[in-house]
Amino acid sequence: MHLLIYCPAHHQAGHPYSEVLHWETAELSKECHADLESFGQRLRVPNHHDSVVVLMPENQAQLEDILTLGPLLEDLPLTVVLPSRDPVLVGRAHLLRPRFLTYQDQDPALLLAVLTNIAHRGRPGPAPSPEAGKPQPRPDKGRGHLRTA
Repeated sequence: MHLLIYCPAHHQAGHPYSEVLHWETAELSKECHADLESFGQRLRVPNHHDSVVVLMPENQAQLEDILTLGPLLEDLPLTVVLPSRDPVLVGRAHLLRPRFLTYQDQDPALLLAVLTNIAHRGRPGPAPSPEAGKPQPRPDKGRGHLRTA
């Protein structure tokens, strides 16, 4: 998995989520972008098949700037870390359709858990059981008992 992180430069040093900015393993690589222009240029480069975007705007103006990148972000899994719970800010952030939205005062372990979960989704796992494709009994309307096909 590859993390594409947008976090303004002057915001990175004391950011509560600095742990995420430095989180790297053998299975994970990351790029931190401090300005929106370089972040936008990176998004224009193809080959994002294993990328996850982490957005950390520090205010409403930066979030509005991020929203202008909308088409470049459409097909990427997004996570957003907001500076506050301001209803307008939260509403605007939801326009990005993030997989996870959290706040700077929340435990960074939640974001790390979500990123780990997203990373493991692309891995092959055990084959689904043959029973998985069979229709399940559905409740019969109005009779209160199960109907079988």
